[in-house]
Amino acid sequence: VSVLADTSQFRRAMSDVGSASGLSRLGSIAKDVGRAAAVGLAAAGTAATAVAAKGVSAAADLEQSYGAIDDVFKDYASTAHDYASKASRSVGLSANSYNELATLIGAQLKNAGVSMSELGGKTNDLITLGADLSAMFGGTTAEAVAALSSALKGERDPIERYGVTLKQASIDAKAAQLGFTDVKDAQAQQAATLALIAEQTTDAAGKFSREANTFAHVKQVATATLEDWAAKIGTRLLPTLTTMGTWLVDTGMPAVERFASTVATKASPYLDAASQIITTKVVPAVKEAASWVTTTALPAAQHIATEISEHLGPVLKQVPDLLRDWGPTILTA
Repeated sequence: VSVLADTSQFRRAMSDVGSASGLSRLGSIAKDVGRAAAVGLAAAGTAATAVAAKGVSAAADLEQSYGAIDDVFKDYASTAHDYASKASRSVGLSANSYNELATLIGAQLKNAGVSMSELGGKTNDLITLGADLSAMFGGTTAEAVAALSSALKGERDPIERYGVTLKQASIDAKAAQLGFTDVKDAQAQQAATLALIAEQTTDAAGKFSREANTFAHVKQVATATLEDWAAKIGTRLLPTLTTMGTWLVDTGMPAVERFASTVATKASPYLDAASQIITTKVVPAVKEAASWVTTTALPAAQHIATEISEHLGPVLKQVPDLLRDWGPTILTA
């Protein structure tokens, strides 16, 4: 026995309750919120992927520059690492950017005869001077430090942007004043250049710190800080990615190569047999078919076309006359 309940009144009553109480509207709002949440989560996923990619790249760069500091500063590398960890606020540079500049400046100062025990401090002094010059004359710390590095190599044009004038005669005179007997010696030239730069940039000393409330200062510090954060995120991901990469190089790729080699070895006889069949059977058959088409089929087709044209053509030409002559009779019939 089938018992069918009449639920129409119940459904109408519940619909009225939903409308009166706002539950129906709430359900609609919930759907809209759900769609918005889906879009938001998709955007968040995209952003997270971008942050992770940027972080991995920044971490990889930091890993290399960190090692370069160890190579240049040797037993005193911890001093440079300490300066780098604070560089975002002290000079507006990310740790990686500081490491890259410190590696360059440190190598130049070491070649100029600066002792290893003083190398970290002297390098940081020059980078700090670069930050002060950028605060006074504009641009970034990295650009100012690059100009200082160029001056140490004898390229004097870039440093002129920061109010420093270096003439060869002045450099030679300062080298003599510093006690160098051979003023043309590379170490004498660099020492004299550094001394002249220090004398001509006294007004800029401490300028980066004094400009802490300016937008340019805040922007540079914020950018460096964000780069450091990205590198920290990437550092967490690097071990996993390194492990995956190592497995790929040591295990994955050799396995693929072995598989490809096995396939090539196993398939080779079949490929040879297929090639033999194609060469000995398919190609001759195709040639024979092409020859038959050329020597038999095409002439036959041409003959048929000629016969149709010669015999059927005249008949077809008579059709209009036949229709004209016999048309009334056919219509009457």
